Amino acid sequence: MNSNLSIFHRRVKRCIEKLTSFKKYIYGYNSDQDFAYVDWHKSIIDEIEEAIALITQYNLLNNEGLIKVKLVDKDENISSSSLEEVAVHLNSILREIQDVDSYLNNYLMPNLSESEKNKIESLNDELEEFEKFDIEEIIIKNLKESLQEAESKHHLACSIISARIISYILEKFDGKLDEEKLSNLVKLNVIKNDEKSKETSKFFLDAAKSSRNAVSHKIDYFPSGSDALSVLSYAFRMTHLFIKYKKIKNGTTNQN
Repeated sequence: MNSNLSIFHRRVKRCIEKLTSFKKYIYGYNSDQDFAYVDWHKSIIDEIEEAIALITQYNLLNNEGLIKVKLVDKDENISSSSLEEVAVHLNSILREIQDVDSYLNNYLMPNLSESEKNKIESLNDELEEFEKFDIEEIIIKNLKESLQEAESKHHLACSIISARIISYILEKFDGKLDEEKLSNLVKLNVIKNDEKSKETSKFFLDAAKSSRNAVSHKIDYFPSGSDALSVLSYAFRMTHLFIKYKKIKNGTTNQN
């Protein structure tokens, strides 16, 4: 259920971003101008209708602890309104859907610090980008699971799942030892041989070490929240490298 709610939450966030962007766009016009003559007015109407639908759907959720928000009615005559009237309507919608965002945020990620919430939200956005690439479903599935464990503050589970993603990807890279794998990635230009590569190379070796610590089955391994998010971030960065690695290898194969 939380997985579906997380997807719904991301729809809410995307809608807020678009409405906020459209609000700035509208403020760039003369407030007395008719809305119907503004570029993109149909797209703005579509997004307003999406926001109203999301607010309605949110209020229909039966999850205990989710506070209801004020419903916003659809303005059937919005096309004939002035820009000033549309801006007022847009502001009222934004207030309610931003409340929806806040309530869902607190519900899905209880007792997390703001920095932890921001990090998890950022990784969720990255995960959506990953799904656009030709990447193994098992990696995506594990990343999703690890994120859900992070949201629930299950630090040990988050670390172990993240670590096995890193270990799985490491096995896909050419070479036996970590240093040899790293050297091959530099040769392939997956990791560029420049000043910035020092930081990437350090991350690569740290990620490999962290993953082994997490899956070593030591009974005294209990990561903190920051430790868990660190390993989770390593898993995402390693996935980025793997996507680039596959592209270069496939390109090399095609050339041959």
